[in-house]
Amino acid sequence: MPFGQINENIPEKEIPQTSKRLKAALELNRINFGKVDVSGWENLNEIPAGGKIVIATDHLTNLSVPTAAMVIADKLPIFISAQSSSFSLLENPMGHTGIAAGGKKNFRAIDYDMKNDRPAPLNPENFSVMAEDLEKGYAEIVAAHNTVKNNQLPEKGGYAAAYLAGMTDSYVLPMAVNIKKEEVHAAESGAGIIHNIKATLSMLKERPDVEVKIGHPFKIVQAEDIKRFHNLFIKYKSGENLSGEERKEFSVLRKSLEEASQKIMADLADMLPEEKRGNWQKEK
Repeated sequence: MPFGQINENIPEKEIPQTSKRLKAALELNRINFGKVDVSGWENLNEIPAGGKIVIATDHLTNLSVPTAAMVIADKLPIFISAQSSSFSLLENPMGHTGIAAGGKKNFRAIDYDMKNDRPAPLNPENFSVMAEDLEKGYAEIVAAHNTVKNNQLPEKGGYAAAYLAGMTDSYVLPMAVNIKKEEVHAAESGAGIIHNIKATLSMLKERPDVEVKIGHPFKIVQAEDIKRFHNLFIKYKSGENLSGEERKEFSVLRKSLEEASQKIMADLADMLPEEKRGNWQKEK
């Protein structure tokens, strides 16, 4: 059965769909841009019916994730992961505004250390709800790396997308967002009201074109390693002692997670212009 074809045995009321409220909020993002070009739709057909999907996007600006979500929301039922601080008005007013507009129930929190402005240590509990979403037929949108200040991919990717896809046997669907503007100062948390007002007005004044590319889906090669990593991590987090052999194994398995993350970053780099790739696959 081709991707997107509905299974006739599933009652219509149980077929997952993107929240209408979330889609309406995402569409507001369109006013930031002139022309929105999307390519790679045909790659969705490489995912078999019933295949679980983790959408891994770049995070070159704070517009990357909502823009990718905006274009895919009509094709796939989605939830969007967001840093936990965005669920608090006091900790992250900008992020909270977006979540409030789209509906809190349509977002999934990943722990973030707002005090030090960096991701918190990996917490397996963050991914249990996402795993349930995937089982129900929803796709999960996860940024493949931390935020950056220079519009270039960072040296290292994050673990979240690879971790979730590996432990749930999901396909990774890379999506890259290229805003065709020399400098993009999108509104960001912690930057101050004046900065964010100027950033927003700059985008609205220029309304640059944006190109969204959908890559080829793939399964995580190291999925079994990541599942084992997950089980050992749960054991450790629950307070159980790991044996010496398990600690050695844990270290080796972490490298599998890093390799899976690197594969996602390399695919995103392939879809971005050279000046935004950082050190990933630069053309010689």
